[in-house]
Amino acid sequence: MIPSVLLSWFAGNWIGALSARRKILDNTVLPVGYLLTAMPYMWIAVILAWAFGAQAGWFPLSGGYSLDIQPGWNADFVLDALHHWVLPFLSLFLVALGGWAIGMRNMIIYELESDYSAYLSALGAPQRLIRRYAFRNAVLPQVTGLALQLGVLVAGALVTEIVFAYPGLGSLILAAIQNQDFFLLQGAFLFIVIGVLIANFLIDIVYVVVDPRTRTGMAGGTS
Repeated sequence: MIPSVLLSWFAGNWIGALSARRKILDNTVLPVGYLLTAMPYMWIAVILAWAFGAQAGWFPLSGGYSLDIQPGWNADFVLDALHHWVLPFLSLFLVALGGWAIGMRNMIIYELESDYSAYLSALGAPQRLIRRYAFRNAVLPQVTGLALQLGVLVAGALVTEIVFAYPGLGSLILAAIQNQDFFLLQGAFLFIVIGVLIANFLIDIVYVVVDPRTRTGMAGGTS
C-alpha cells in the first residue's frame, strides 16, 4: 500500500505539472484523471485481473506467492512475490494517480495565473524560473494530502486484497470482522492510526525543507 501511495504521488505530480503547460497532454490527462479517480478500487481491480490475468495470462490472479515455492530470502521467492504483487499495486496506484495529477495540474495553473507570476513575467524573468516557483508553491497542498491519503487507502486496500485474495492488512481486518476477533481488529486499527500519525509527523519535517516560510517563522522572522 505504501509504495503505491508514494509512487502515485511522485508520478501524479510530475504528470500534472507537465499537463499544466502542454495543452495536448492536458486534453488527455484531465479526462483520464477524472475517470481513474471516479472508478472504485474494486472495479479497477476486477478489470486488471480480467485483462492481464485471465485474458493475457501475464500475472497470477490470487495469492501472495506460488504454493510450489518455499518462502525465504532467495531470488526465486522474491521475484515470484513481486509477480503476484503487480496487479494489487496497480489497482491502488492508478486510482490515486488520477487524483494527484488533477490536483497538481489545477494548482500549477492557479499559481501561474497569480500576481507574482505576472510580476515576474513583466520583469522579463524566464518562463522556466516562473514555472519552478509555481511548482514549489503548488506542491505544498500535495504534501499535506500525502499523509492523509494513507488512511484513505486502507479501504481501497481492503477491497483490492479481497479481489486478488492477497495477504495484507485489509484482508486481516476482513478476517477479524468475520471471526468477530475484536482484539485483532483493535490492533489493526491501532496500527493504522500510528502509521498515519507517523506519516503526519514526517510530513511536518518535510514541510520545513520544502517551504522556506516555515523556517522563517521558526527563526522568529516575518514570512
